[in-house]
Amino acid sequence: MSKGNRPKDSKMRIRAFPMAMDEKYVNDIWKLLRSAIQEIQRKNNSGLSFEELYRNAYTMVLHKHGERLYTGLREVVKEHLVKKVRADILAALHDNFLQVLISSWQDHQTSMVMIRDILMYMDRVYVLQNNVDNTYNLGLILFRDHVIKHPAIRDTLRETLLDMVMRERRGELIDKMALKSACAMLMTLGLESRTVYEEDFERPFLEQSREFYRLESHRFLAENSASTYIQKVEQRLNEEGERAVQCLDESTRSRIVAVLEDELIRCHMTTIVEMENSGLVHMLEHDRFDDLLCMYKLFLEKSFLQDRQFKQQMNSDFEFFLNLNSHSPEYLSLFIDDKLKKGGKGLSEQEVEALLDRAMVLFRFLQDKDVFERYYKQHLAKRLLLNKSLSDDAEKTMISKLKHECGCQFTSKLEGMFKDMGVSDSTMEEFRRHLENSGNELGLDLYCRVLTTGFWPTQSVGAKCHFPPHVQNAFDVFKRFYLCKHSGRQLQLQPNLGSADLNACFYGGDKARRHIITVSTYQMALLLLFNQRDRWSYEELATHTEIPDKDLMRAVQSLAVGKVTQRILVKENKGKEILPADTFIVNDGFTSKHYRVKIQTVAARGETDPERKETRCKVDEDRKHEIEAAIVRIMKARKTMDHNQLVGECIQQLRHRFVPAPAAIKKRIEGLIERDYLARSDSDRKVYHYVA
Repeated sequence: MSKGNRPKDSKMRIRAFPMAMDEKYVNDIWKLLRSAIQEIQRKNNSGLSFEELYRNAYTMVLHKHGERLYTGLREVVKEHLVKKVRADILAALHDNFLQVLISSWQDHQTSMVMIRDILMYMDRVYVLQNNVDNTYNLGLILFRDHVIKHPAIRDTLRETLLDMVMRERRGELIDKMALKSACAMLMTLGLESRTVYEEDFERPFLEQSREFYRLESHRFLAENSASTYIQKVEQRLNEEGERAVQCLDESTRSRIVAVLEDELIRCHMTTIVEMENSGLVHMLEHDRFDDLLCMYKLFLEKSFLQDRQFKQQMNSDFEFFLNLNSHSPEYLSLFIDDKLKKGGKGLSEQEVEALLDRAMVLFRFLQDKDVFERYYKQHLAKRLLLNKSLSDDAEKTMISKLKHECGCQFTSKLEGMFKDMGVSDSTMEEFRRHLENSGNELGLDLYCRVLTTGFWPTQSVGAKCHFPPHVQNAFDVFKRFYLCKHSGRQLQLQPNLGSADLNACFYGGDKARRHIITVSTYQMALLLLFNQRDRWSYEELATHTEIPDKDLMRAVQSLAVGKVTQRILVKENKGKEILPADTFIVNDGFTSKHYRVKIQTVAARGETDPERKETRCKVDEDRKHEIEAAIVRIMKARKTMDHNQLVGECIQQLRHRFVPAPAAIKKRIEGLIERDYLARSDSDRKVYHYVA
């Protein structure tokens, strides 16, 4: 085609969609939507085309008639609620009220979900742009304001719900689902707030409950003993908690329980505790453990668990009570010793650790932690050296707990004890090789533990014990070997912490019986004497062995008057009491089904009074050094301090181990002044200066 014949305009043109809508067309669309909404409210929605209705609503919003649609929706829903729903409920105020209300509420929810689906585009565009309530929430607000807030309906609903709760408390059967549904309705109408539920039900419910239980508590107390009252209180607490979950909103549970705790427990605590012939004193005197447990749960766990001041006071009082008994550190260490020994009650690792955790709770309340440390060290030493420890893991777990609680300084000696055990194993391997290389025959199998004096609760002067020559020779050989390797050290035998295996032959009966007898080192020394002659008196045993009297008595008791199945010796005089003139012979009639027999030493549960006095003296001596060290640390940092400040800070620094008496601190200050560590101020004798 030639240029001259081309059409003048060959471009495609797109016409814009007309922005304006005819008013009549808008009215027609709205009438159609209004009619559909009304049909949905009448439950006649089966013939409606939701797709067509959605398009019509979409068209109105698209052409800027969203406000007309939103306003019209509000008026239609309000009209239906006022003329139909509210009228039906008012007509049922005295006949089937709650069922009619809940049914109307459920129908309204269903219809608003359908209407929301039709007006979804309005919610996405108009509602967001204008910051108004969406379709569903608008329906909730209208139901709240024009139905629930109507005075007659609101009052009847409140009275009905409160009456149902009271009837249920009296044991009558009620429609729990209806009660639950009504509470759920009030919560939903709050639009993510508890305001409607609180105002229209919960607040009056709690007030009514408070008055009910105030009267009931007085009646209960007048008619029942303390234990019966506590049981009734626990029953009521459980009932109200379950009722809140099953019939009300679950958030009410904590609030109603708090009301009961106030009215049934806090208001009458003194009366319950002091009630004659049934109160706390009566329960303690008559071992009413179940009642005491119930009282503890009610008073402490439920009523005061969140009260910080009460918990602090309870902890303070328990600490005071625990430390009234000066033996508490020893007894706690004995308890732990029992749980960490072999041959316990067959507890699992988890059960042992749980017991140790409970022991640590008590440990935190001890003021004399240094006393506990001394006893714990004694008990640990016996477990390790006599091979009675349950396991190394359990021991190290306990030490770890103590370290976490008190720091590494508290457990350094305990950890040193474990280190010595490992080093001793290596030393004995070297000793055996030395014997093999030198051709030296000891005549017995010797195993020694070399203990560092500062770590172990050993005696500064070795306990006396006279051994037969071949036994003493074995000890001397090891001593020479060790001191050759470690010049400058000293070794002292500690026979009170050892054990021995003896080959024994008993000739009574038809044939000889051989056994290996496991005994303490002291018992070994005693039994070997019977190879020299058949009969020994207690006095003679003491003279020949030189064993300390306390240890000798325990050793002889275990061998002669202990368990029948472990009596290696026979006491010729009758009676269990051992006197200096009593004589002993070997029990040739001894029998046992076990080839290896372990003689259990008579247990010494706790210390005797002289032993406790000795332990206390050692603790006091250690405390002198610790107090002086704390004073020097403080004064070195502060240079100058008055007396009261120094005493206060010294107590604060040492309270993790013990609480020093101000008089003891003052005495140590005087000692430091005498040794020129401190000096008094010339102007004020209550002020001290640090002397560099």
